[in-house]
Amino acid sequence: MDIDLSKSIEELEGDDWGPPDFDSHVVSTCHELRKKPIKDFEIEELRFMILQNVGSEYLAPLACVDHDPIDQWAPVHDYLVYYSLCLHIGPENEEGADLFYVDIATPQAIKHFQLGKTVSDKSIILNPYSWPEVLTRVKRMINHVSGVSWQQVAEELDKSFSWEFSGYPS
Repeated sequence: MDIDLSKSIEELEGDDWGPPDFDSHVVSTCHELRKKPIKDFEIEELRFMILQNVGSEYLAPLACVDHDPIDQWAPVHDYLVYYSLCLHIGPENEEGADLFYVDIATPQAIKHFQLGKTVSDKSIILNPYSWPEVLTRVKRMINHVSGVSWQQVAEELDKSFSWEFSGYPS
């Protein structure tokens, strides 16, 4: 199905929900995002709407939110892939981890889905998609990082991945 990503879910469905009829963050966010052009969605907004099952038929091709375990997922087309990969990385020999995100995409997906600004500068672009190649690149990026403290290591990792605590005072 070809989707006009310049349109909103509301436009694609031809259904105006009107104002929210319940005072909650989830309801008001769903109503708000239904009016937003799909091409302008951030990855977290894609995830949110898909998990709420709002506009999923239009949004699901743009986000990999339910492919767990990811190493067993096979895309329908290995040339049309785009998702945000969440990495749990922490200090060796310690419990717990921080979250780091990296976009995984193929050039064809970026063009086909008109992703433009949705793809971050912290991305791995593959042609075609291959999970083993994603792993190889992620490991290479991690192995090039060093520091005397976890804070330094995390700040270095933040140059290649989006760290959940990026910009927080240390």
